[in-house]
Amino acid sequence: MMNHEKNPEIKRSISIRSRIIIIFSVFTMVFAISIGCMYFINWMALAKETAEVMSYDMNREISKQTDRLVTEPYKTNEVNQKLLSGGVIDISDEEERQKYFTSVLQSSGSQIYSFTYGLESGEYYGARRNEENSIEIIENNAETAGKSVYYSVNEDLTAGDFVMRTEAFDVRTRDWYISTKQSGKPTYAPIYKNFVVNDLTLSAAWPVYDAKGNLEGVVATHMLLTGINEYLTEIVNQTEGYAYIIDKNSEELIGNSFHQENYSSSEDGTLSRNKLSDVGSLDILRGYEQYKETKEDNYLYRGEKQNFYIKVTEYHAEGLDWVIVSAASSQLYMDRVISNIQITVLIIIIVLLLSIFSYYISTNRMIKPIKNLITAMEELSSGDLSKRVTIEKYDEIGTISGMFNQMADRMNQLVNNLEDNVQERTSQIHYLSCHDTLTGLMNRRCFEDTIKKIDTKASLPISIIFADVNGLKMVNDVFGHTSGDILIKKVADILNKSCRSEDAVARVGGDEFIVLLPNTEVPEVKMIVERIRNGLVNERVNNIRCSIAIGYDTKMSSYEDIEKIMGNAENEMYKDKTFSRKSFADDAINTIIKSLQEKNQNIKTHSNHVAELCERMGKTLGLPQPEIKKLLDAGLLHDIGKIVIENNLLNKKEGLTEHEQQQLMQHTVVGYKILKLFDHTLDLADDVYAHHEKWDGSGYPKGLKGHEIPLNARIIALAETYDNKRSMMNEITPENIKQIFCEMMEESGKYFDPELTEVFITMMGNSENITS
Repeated sequence: MMNHEKNPEIKRSISIRSRIIIIFSVFTMVFAISIGCMYFINWMALAKETAEVMSYDMNREISKQTDRLVTEPYKTNEVNQKLLSGGVIDISDEEERQKYFTSVLQSSGSQIYSFTYGLESGEYYGARRNEENSIEIIENNAETAGKSVYYSVNEDLTAGDFVMRTEAFDVRTRDWYISTKQSGKPTYAPIYKNFVVNDLTLSAAWPVYDAKGNLEGVVATHMLLTGINEYLTEIVNQTEGYAYIIDKNSEELIGNSFHQENYSSSEDGTLSRNKLSDVGSLDILRGYEQYKETKEDNYLYRGEKQNFYIKVTEYHAEGLDWVIVSAASSQLYMDRVISNIQITVLIIIIVLLLSIFSYYISTNRMIKPIKNLITAMEELSSGDLSKRVTIEKYDEIGTISGMFNQMADRMNQLVNNLEDNVQERTSQIHYLSCHDTLTGLMNRRCFEDTIKKIDTKASLPISIIFADVNGLKMVNDVFGHTSGDILIKKVADILNKSCRSEDAVARVGGDEFIVLLPNTEVPEVKMIVERIRNGLVNERVNNIRCSIAIGYDTKMSSYEDIEKIMGNAENEMYKDKTFSRKSFADDAINTIIKSLQEKNQNIKTHSNHVAELCERMGKTLGLPQPEIKKLLDAGLLHDIGKIVIENNLLNKKEGLTEHEQQQLMQHTVVGYKILKLFDHTLDLADDVYAHHEKWDGSGYPKGLKGHEIPLNARIIALAETYDNKRSMMNEITPENIKQIFCEMMEESGKYFDPELTEVFITMMGNSENITS
C-alpha cells in the first residue's frame, strides 16, 4: 500500500464516512424534532377522551350482556312454571316429560347448561348439555333409587342410550331449592360448584304451586360461569385494559378477563371460590379500593406502569348483588391520534425526500474516486492485470485503492495456476453443497435437482420410497446425540446397500430419507423395501433395535405429478409409522428394561417388589382398578431412567461423591423423558419424575412439598424405601421388620406422607404377621 507520509501530494482529509454521518446527523435531528412536535399535539386530551368513551361503552356492553344472561333463565322459568302449575305438562307421563325438558333446553341459548324440575316428593327431572354440547335427559325417582341417571336423546326427543349414573341425592336439600321454597318467589341461588362438571353454576329458580296454593316443586335453569370469562376477555381484547364481575359482599369472582380461573381445585376435586384479592395485580386491587373509598362510578386510576379509566356498575336482582368493573388504558389511539400520525407521516416523507436530495448532491462529489476504482476493477476483470488505481486522497477510498493495487499484484503472480485451484475448489464445493455431511448421502437441494432430471418419460415407471427413522428423539435424549448420529448412519448404510446403483438415496431431514427409483415397478419396489427391513432386523444402537417407517408409491404415467407421488409415499410412511408406534414403543421400553437389568441384577427384583407393594397399597386405599394398574406400572418402571448411569456407579453401594450423587439423581429426569415419548406410558411420567420428592420439600428434582407431590409418587417412595431397607437385612425377622416400621414412622412427616405411612405400615404389618 502507498504510504501518504512518503507521498506529499496525497492530502489528508475528513473521511467519507465522517462526512456522511455529519450530513445525516443534521437531517436526523430535524426529522426527529419534526416527528416529536406533531406526535404530541393534543395527545393527552385525545387519549383521555377516547379511553373514557371506550371504558363507558365496554362497561355498558358488559352490563347489557350480563343482564341478558341473567334474564334468560328468569324468563325460561317464568314461562315453564305456568305450564307446570297449570297442569299443561303431565310430569308423570314419561314420554311427554322427556320431550318437554329436551325441547325447552333446545330452544334456550347456548349459555344455559341445564333446565330441571325438583318436586316436593323428592323426584328430579330435566335435561342438560354435556361437554360435547349434546343434550342429555336426567331422571331421578324411585325407579332410579334416588340417583340421577343420564340418557342420550333420540330423534323424537325421548331418552335413548344410558350415559352415566350419579350418587343418590335429594333435590330438596339443594341450596337453590331451599332458598326458593323459603322465599316463595323467584330467586337466584348463591353460586355453587356443579355436581357433574368441574365448574361454578348460577341457578335461577321459581316455585311451582298447584291450584290450591300448595308447593309442588321448584323449576330451575342453570348456567355455567366459564363462558363469562371468555366473553370478558373477548370484549377487552382491543382495549389494553381489563374487566371483571364480582359479588359485592364477598368480592368473589363471577367472571374476569385476567386469564385466571374463578375457582381453585383441590386434589380431592372440590372447588373453592377465588376472590378479587387472589388476582395478584396491585393495579386491579387498588383500582377497586379507590371505588369503594370514593363511590365514584367513573374515574381515572393512576397505576404503577399505566393509567386506566375505570367504569363501575352495580347489578342487582333477586339473590344477586354484583359489581361490574371495566377499565381502558389511557394510552389508546383513536381517530384524532391517527389523523396526527398521518400528518406526521407526510412531514416524514417530505423530510426524507429533502434528505435524499441533499445526500445525492453531497455524495456525488465524494463518489468520484469510487468510480475510478470501479473502472480499474472492470479493466482488471476483463484480463488487464497491469491496471492500477491512482490514489488522490488518503481516506477510506484511498485505502481501498491501495489494497486493490496489492490484490492486482498478487493476482498477477497467481494467474498461472489459477485454473487448477479453481477446478479443485469447485469440485470440493460442489460435493459439499450436494451431500449430507453425516451420511454422505445426497441432500435435499441436490435431490430436488435430481428428481427434475429423472422425471422423464424414459424413466417410467418411477417409484419413490419415503422413510422415517423411529425413535431418533428417544436415542438423542437418552443416550446422547452421538448415539443418534450412529443410528442415522446405520439406517443410511442399509438404504444404500439395499438399493441399486442407479437409484438416488437422499437424506432430506433430521430423520427422513427419500429413495428415487427410475424404471421400477411396484413388485420390485416391494422387494427393495423388504431388503431394507431385513437389513435393519439385527441392527441396534445401545441395544435399541433400529426401525424405520416406510411408505412408497409409483408414477406409471407421464401425466401424473411427481410431487403428488412423493406426497402419497410420505402419507403411506406416516400410516406405517402410526401402525408401528405401539410395537416400537413396547420394544424400546422392554429393551431399556432388559439392558438395565443386565447392568444390575438387583433392579429387576427391586422393581417387581416395588410394583407389587404399590398394587397392594392401591387396593388398600380403595383406588379404582385403572388407577391401581397405573400405580403398578409406575412402580415397575420407576427406575427406568438409571439406564444412562454407568455400571460402576449403578452398582456402587456407598461412599458416593457429590458429583456421583448428582449423576444418580438425574435418573428421575431421564425416566420422565423416556416415558413422555410414548403414548401408553405418558401418564406414568409425572409419577416417576417425582418419586424422590419428600414431604417436607427436601427431595429432588423440583423440591415439591406435601400434596404438591403426586399421590402415586408418594406411594412409590414408601414402597421403594421399605424394599430397600428389607433387602439390606441379613435375616428377615419380626424384630427387624418392626425396626423398619419404626424408622419409617420417624421419617413420616419429613420424607413421607404421614397418612399414607400409617396405612402402609398397617398393611405391611398385617401381611408380615407383625403385631403391635
